[in-house]
Amino acid sequence: WFGSGDQRLHYVASGSGPLIIFYHGFPSFWFSWFDQMEALKGSYRVVAVDGLGAGLSAKPADPSAYRIDRLAAQLDGLARHLAGKERFVLVGHDWGAALAFAYAQAYPRRLKAVVGMSAPPYNLFLDLVSRNPAQQARSGYMQRFRTLTLPAITAGGIGDRIARQSYEDLVTKSAITAAEAELFRRTLADPVTIDGGMNWYRANIPPFERI
Repeated sequence: WFGSGDQRLHYVASGSGPLIIFYHGFPSFWFSWFDQMEALKGSYRVVAVDGLGAGLSAKPADPSAYRIDRLAAQLDGLARHLAGKERFVLVGHDWGAALAFAYAQAYPRRLKAVVGMSAPPYNLFLDLVSRNPAQQARSGYMQRFRTLTLPAITAGGIGDRIARQSYEDLVTKSAITAAEAELFRRTLADPVTIDGGMNWYRANIPPFERI
């Protein structure tokens, strides 16, 4: 664990050597990096974070806690807790990638390398979505996510719906096992966890016409 109260982060660590931090996206939690951790733990200290609002980490109700600049500062605190002034490798997927790139922009001297998958840098995305109608259409779900309330998430069984849409097809394709899919489903079953995920959108994705 790192931090306390509404800033408490849960993470899983293994191995020894140079530090690699993995940061997941939505809808996920630290376990999405299990295979990469297993492959690399013989040569590196590998750390997978439950992002704020996800897994066993804190889930503050205030969206401002999820602003990407605040998350980058929180991530820097975690890295210093783990390895002091040592430079490290940061790997992110989806929202984790947007955060990884934002971290690299804000703290370039802290990193050996940054890897981002399935998402561009946050500032580049905002620029693109502000002037590209096709990107606005593809990203329309983000506006829907911003407006979901906790009562609506609870009443609509949104967590189960997102879990099915995200993971059932991966089981069919044998990309993950049914047992692994069940782990993700259980993690998403708590409406507060889904609300935490929505807070990333509420805090960082304004109405497109206001960008």
